[in-house]
Amino acid sequence: MRTLIGIVVGILIVLNWDSIKNTIDNAMTKQGAPVAAQPYEAQGMDKPVEAMPAPSQDLSGTVEERLKAIAAGK
Repeated sequence: MRTLIGIVVGILIVLNWDSIKNTIDNAMTKQGAPVAAQPYEAQGMDKPVEAMPAPSQDLSGTVEERLKAIAAGK
């Protein structure tokens, strides 16, 4: 019985997907634009400082540098 109810609900969702999607899109639009999408000056904030790039995740390069440092006595 649960399986039959699940199948019926699933079919109803699939057949009404356009109206469900439009309802969700309208709800998201009514919430307004996210704060990050607005320019910093409009929010009264200074432009953020550029973040430093993330260190390389190249393990072999890191290991090679560490081995060279050990060999150099550092």
